[in-house]
Amino acid sequence: MKKLSNFIVKLASYVFVAYFLVSFSIFAPFYNYEYAKQNGFIKWLLLGQIVPTIKALAFPYFEYQRYYNKQISKELDKIFGSLTYYKEAISLLINQQNIEQSLFKLKQAYNMINQVNFELAKKSNYDFVIDVEKYYKPALKKYVEGYESGNTYLITEGDILFNKFREKLLKYSKQGKLVIKLN
Repeated sequence: MKKLSNFIVKLASYVFVAYFLVSFSIFAPFYNYEYAKQNGFIKWLLLGQIVPTIKALAFPYFEYQRYYNKQISKELDKIFGSLTYYKEAISLLINQQNIEQSLFKLKQAYNMINQVNFELAKKSNYDFVIDVEKYYKPALKKYVEGYESGNTYLITEGDILFNKFREKLLKYSKQGKLVIKLN
């Protein structure tokens, strides 16, 4: 029993030393550099070494947050990418240009919006993400199905859904929460 407790104490001390070694040899310089870059060398020299050092001690939390925020950002990029394809498709339709090219752009928009993990995107705290899922995504589906089949009823349903989505975006824009320019 004594050997087991000695082993556990040694193991815990090795883990503790390894944690502090990683914390101070890798993350302390990294967070110090980051702090100096964001706040300037003079501020870092006067007070800046305290915050990055504390941050280095809690590096698993901060690195998890950094990773998590990047994942959310990727989901938002997919939404904005889809909106860009949609805007290009509508521009082609308005200018009476190539319908096949417009349908291709609509399909790209729809494929991109289908790749979005909405549960993760909603954690961005942007209210419009809920409306993207509720109105924009189904509108794209109706547009694609309508233009592929020539069914004007589906296209009209898509227009109705998209107009609801546009109204929500305008509301967010007036509140200063979001600015997106759509046709």
